[in-house]
Amino acid sequence: TNQLTYHGPAHVLDTLTHVYDWCYDLLTDTDKRQLIGGMRTKLHAAQICLSCGCDMVIANGKNPDNLYAILDGKEVGTRFTEECV
Repeated sequence: TNQLTYHGPAHVLDTLTHVYDWCYDLLTDTDKRQLIGGMRTKLHAAQICLSCGCDMVIANGKNPDNLYAILDGKEVGTRFTEECV
């Protein structure tokens, strides 16, 4: 899935208000050699969106219904927002 998760048993990070350095650590393999699924670029895009005052969601693009769910405000993927939750 295209969500930020901790290694081991999956724990989805639903909402973040900042792209922290530890976000990148969560995406590396145990040898810290590579990030998974192009997530470095997605996290960089999230930083750009947040710096411009825009929200962004990283979600699984294989399910087109996710777009409708995101627009309806449902919790899908990982949402980056400046709003406090």
